[in-house]
Amino acid sequence: MEHLIGQKLSLAIQELQKQGLNYDIIDNNFNVAGDQKLVTNIIAKENTVILVTGEFIFDVKGKNNENKQ
Repeated sequence: MEHLIGQKLSLAIQELQKQGLNYDIIDNNFNVAGDQKLVTNIIAKENTVILVTGEFIFDVKGKNNENKQ
């Protein structure tokens, strides 16, 4: 399961569903407004896989959003 770390959350969920595994999602985000939610950790517990996620910003703030005058 560790290969899912760094993957998009939607892709990780698809893979777990294909394997018929139960899963829970823990959002480990603290005041970060990002554009991509990625899996940051995985914990296998009994019959459930726990996906820990965080949001990551890939552009420097304001770099592509500046108004050109």
